[in-house]
Amino acid sequence: MAVRVLVSITLAHKNMSSNADKFLEVSSGFPEDALPDHQVYEHPLVKRYATKEMSFVWSPAMKFTTWRKLWIALATAEQELGIDISDEQLEQIGNNIYDIDFAFAGTSSI
Repeated sequence: MAVRVLVSITLAHKNMSSNADKFLEVSSGFPEDALPDHQVYEHPLVKRYATKEMSFVWSPAMKFTTWRKLWIALATAEQELGIDISDEQLEQIGNNIYDIDFAFAGTSSI
């Protein structure tokens, strides 16, 4: 009985690692050519005092893609817990990380 439980826990852990690997694969890095018009945070003080890298951290491109990466993490975790989310659905979300409608996103109150 104890061996069966240990095998179940081990198999569950391997599955979780697999889903974590899927998330890391999707969320790692930011392509330099993605969303070039939105990689700078617009503010007078940023132009004076912030580095290019710091401006990028607060840019709309980083903000909205980070939200999408968090959605992927949530969907991956939900899949691990048994909610009916397919690998194809996770792949579809991942394929659209950088496809952002900034005009629509700008109307959000968040």
